[in-house]
Amino acid sequence: MQIIVTGNGRFQPLAVTESVLNALLEKGITVPIVEIADDADNLFLSPSAGGDLIHEEYLQIQRDESYFTDSPVFFVEIFERQHSGGDIGLEELLEFLPSESEQFISQITAAYITHRGLCLS
Repeated sequence: MQIIVTGNGRFQPLAVTESVLNALLEKGITVPIVEIADDADNLFLSPSAGGDLIHEEYLQIQRDESYFTDSPVFFVEIFERQHSGGDIGLEELLEFLPSESEQFISQITAAYITHRGLCLS
């Protein structure tokens, strides 16, 4: 697994991301690239051809501190990497509060496996 840090404050994945990565490893699945951004972790679905991530799909786990005034919220979505101007959102999967994180680990893991299968087929 390759880890890429693109953000300005974090060098470790979010706790929920670490739980998902561990659950995937228990199933024998290694995420080829994990990108750590300011408020999100991007788990790429297939190995990158020649290191170029353009048009590669990824599952994003984002922690949004501003969505609600009293609590952060997590969003899980599938995106496709673009050259510039923002990545394309392909599918919204889940949203949950930090207190619900443990309940959603298996759903996030299953979503990664499902979408990875679609990318690799």
